[in-house]
Amino acid sequence: MKKIYLSVMAASLAVAAGAQQGMQQVTETKDAYEKVGQAPAVKSFHKTPFLNYTKASGDSIWSEDFNGAPGWNTGGAQDIWAFDTDGPNGQYSDPAEQIIESTTAGNGFMIYDADANQSPTPGGGFFDHVGWLETPVIDFTGYTNLTLIFQHTYRTCCAQGFEPQVEVSDDGFATSEVYGAGIPGVGVNDAAPTSITKVDLSDFIANASNLANVQIRFLFDGSGGTTHYFWQLDDVAIIESLNNDLILNDYFLASGALKIPYHQVPPEQLVDVEFSALIGNIGLDPQTSAALDVVADDGTNQDNVSSAGATINPDAVDSVVATTNWLPSGTPGTVYDLTLSANQAESEQEPSDNEQMDVFTITDSVYSVDNGNISGFISNFQGNSNQAFKIGNNMEIMEDTYITSMSVFVRDLADAETQEIYGEIQKFDGTDYIFEGSTDFYALQSSDLGTMVTLTFPTPIQVNAGDDILLLAGHNGSLDANIDDVAFGMAQAIPQGFVAGAASDGELAVLTDPSAIVVRANLNPNVSVNEINAEEAVIGQTFPNPFTNTTSIEYNLKNAGEVSYSVVDVAGKELMSKNEGTVAAGGHKITVDGSNLSTGVYYLNLNVAGKKVTRKLMVK
Repeated sequence: MKKIYLSVMAASLAVAAGAQQGMQQVTETKDAYEKVGQAPAVKSFHKTPFLNYTKASGDSIWSEDFNGAPGWNTGGAQDIWAFDTDGPNGQYSDPAEQIIESTTAGNGFMIYDADANQSPTPGGGFFDHVGWLETPVIDFTGYTNLTLIFQHTYRTCCAQGFEPQVEVSDDGFATSEVYGAGIPGVGVNDAAPTSITKVDLSDFIANASNLANVQIRFLFDGSGGTTHYFWQLDDVAIIESLNNDLILNDYFLASGALKIPYHQVPPEQLVDVEFSALIGNIGLDPQTSAALDVVADDGTNQDNVSSAGATINPDAVDSVVATTNWLPSGTPGTVYDLTLSANQAESEQEPSDNEQMDVFTITDSVYSVDNGNISGFISNFQGNSNQAFKIGNNMEIMEDTYITSMSVFVRDLADAETQEIYGEIQKFDGTDYIFEGSTDFYALQSSDLGTMVTLTFPTPIQVNAGDDILLLAGHNGSLDANIDDVAFGMAQAIPQGFVAGAASDGELAVLTDPSAIVVRANLNPNVSVNEINAEEAVIGQTFPNPFTNTTSIEYNLKNAGEVSYSVVDVAGKELMSKNEGTVAAGGHKITVDGSNLSTGVYYLNLNVAGKKVTRKLMVK
C-alpha cells in the first residue's frame, strides 16, 4: 500500500489524502449482516422546548409533537412510517440504547423502522426501502422567511450512507424543493445522535405559486441499496426565521505531524492537540466575532482555548482554528470532558446546536484513536463476506517505545465463538507500508464476546518517534454464508484517511466516511533486553487463508539472510519449492501460487534466515 499523506487544511479543515499512489477508496464497506452497537454518547444534544417560541426567538406558525398518532399521510414502496413509543425493534437494533431523545419523546414519535421490516434471517430476504411521511396542508401565506425545525435520530445501512431527504411542495408533490435532512456523520453503518435540523424555507417561499397549499414530506429513500436500520422523527415546527443563529457543524482534534485524532494516550506519547471546527450561520443577520471555544475539564481544573473571531454571513460556513493548541497533562486515569461551542457577539436565539462534546483520556499504556464509545461494528467489506479481512487505524509514534500487545473490541455474536483473530503492525518506510510483526491466531471463547480481547506479540515491536504505523485486527472469514464473520467495534466518526483495511486480495484501501476502529496499541517503553527475542526474522500469517489462487505471507528480516520455502501435501510430498536466495534486511512478502492445487489442506514450510516455521494452507 502506498503512503497516504495526511494534512489538515486551514481553509477547508478537511483531512486530505493527497499525492495518493495507487490507493483504493472503499465506499461500500460494511457487510450486510452487522449488528448495531451502543449509540454514540459523545455528541451532545440539549433538549429545548422549541414548540413555544417567543417573538424574540421566532414565532411558531405550525407544530406537531406527535402526542398520539397524527393524521399525516404515508406512502412509498415500503409504507411503514408509524407512531411509536419504544424505539427501533429490528434484529440489528437496540431499542434501549437507540430510542430518540427528543423533547417530547415521552408522548410518542414517528419511526421508519426498516430494520424491523426485514426477514428475521440474515441473508434471507433483504431489500431496499423507500417510504415517506407527509404533513397535512400548512398555510404559508404572508410569510417570506420561515424555518422548518425538527428533532431526529438516524442510523445508516451498511450498503451506503445516504442522507434522508425533506421535500417541500405546494402542488401535492407534483414538484418539490428537496433538502438534505442534516444528519451528522452519514458514513456507512454510522449511528447519528439525536439532533436538531433547521431548514431555511425562504427560497421555496420566494418561488412558490400557492403558499396556502404547502406540505412537507420526510423521505427515506434507500433505493440505492439501503436495507435496514431506522429514522426516528419528533417535534416538528415551522417558525419565523431567527436573526441570530449559529450552528457548530463539525469539529476536529488533531495531534502530531499526521494530525491524527487520538483520544486515549499514555503520558510519554502526549503532544499538543489542535482544535478546529466548521461553523455555519443559519440566521438572517451576519454574525460577528463568531468563534470556537473549547473547555477541557478533568474534574479539578479547566483548560480553555479559542479561535479568533470571524464575521459569518447568512447561509455561509466558515472554518476556524484555535489560536493556541492544548497540551493535556495529568497522571494515568485522568479523563478530560471536552466541550466545544460556537459563539458570537450577537445574542444566540437558538443554542441547541451550538455545542458538541467529546472525551480525552490519559492512560497508563493504551494508545488509541477511538474514544471508547462503541457506535457499531465492522465484519467485512461488501462483496468479501466470509473471507479473509483486516481493518485498523493509522497512528503516529511520538516517542520511542515498544508495542507489546494490542487489544480489539469483538462483537457479542454467538457465531464468533471458536473463530480465530489476530493482530498485525505495518510501518511506512517512505514508499510503502511494510510488515513489522503479527500476533499468533487466537480462537475466540464465549467469555471474549462483547469485550476487549488482548493479542500479544511474540516479540515486542520496536517503534520510534516519527514512525507512521497501521495497527490492524484481522480474521480469515467464517467460510460459510450462513455463519457471520467476527465483527470488530467502531467508535466515533473521524476524517477520511485514518482507517484502512484489506479484503482477501490483500490490497490495503482507505475507508471513506470512516469511524475509528476500536483497536488499541499497548505500549511499554521500558522493555528489557531479555524480553527481546534475538531471532533474525519475524514471520506473519498467510493471507488470505483459505484461498483459491494465491496467498501471501509477509516477513521482516533484522539483517540480510537466506530465504526459501516449499509446499507439501498432508502426506509430506513436496509439490513446489523455491529458493529466494539472499534477501536484504527489512519487510518482504512471499506469494504462493496455488492455482494448480486441488481443494484441500497443504503445508507451507519456510526457512527465513535460519528460522523455520510451518503454516497450514487451505485451498478452496
